[in-house]
Amino acid sequence: VTRQGGETRQAASLQIVNLEGRIVYESRLEGEKTDLDVSHLPAGVYLVRLQTPQGSATRKLTIAR
Repeated sequence: VTRQGGETRQAASLQIVNLEGRIVYESRLEGEKTDLDVSHLPAGVYLVRLQTPQGSATRKLTIAR
């Protein structure tokens, strides 16, 4: 995950949610770039939610094995 612009100086929270609405990964992000280990997640489609003081964004994540 790479954050750009003014977001990089402030903490953010990240959640990965399965399509049943269950949070399967949660982390607090500090800094500009963070590596996520999703090797424990089974193949499928997930939603990645990023929340910063400026707002939020949601993106689709597809894991294929």
